[in-house]
Amino acid sequence: MILLFLDFDGVTHPRTGSQAFLPTCMTALRNAISNYDIHIVVSSTWRETNRMHELVDYLLPLQKPAVGITPVINDRFLSAVRHHEIIKYLIDTEQQSRRWYTIDDCPGFFPSPSESVYFTNPRTSFNEDDMPNFKKLLKSVWYAQQRFISTNQTPERARS
Repeated sequence: MILLFLDFDGVTHPRTGSQAFLPTCMTALRNAISNYDIHIVVSSTWRETNRMHELVDYLLPLQKPAVGITPVINDRFLSAVRHHEIIKYLIDTEQQSRRWYTIDDCPGFFPSPSESVYFTNPRTSFNEDDMPNFKKLLKSVWYAQQRFISTNQTPERARS
């Protein structure tokens, strides 16, 4: 299973204009993640003004479970704050070894370079043009996880 940390503004709809999720963005996202065992964690600022059940409803078109939200770290002097929120979520949920990926539109929220982050264009959000590159990166994360599992799975562990 892979955790996908998902931003909304600039990903599910362009950063400017309507706040409504664009069906074309949601369809492109659904198509990009459909073949993977993915659970979604909301990393968007929407987590600060919406309840979990509302966030889950927004994400229903993706046909993947929304399992949580990242904690909010309010530290204006901290760089790469969203990255730190993701790491805190992983620690708090005891999933530090879990493979994860994020889709966001703000490079300043993450350390550079960051191979676990896919950046969208905030003016166009996630769309069909993003799919080949995102799927390629997602596939590499998935294969890395499978290699890790197979090399660390002894027969005794497999039975327990």
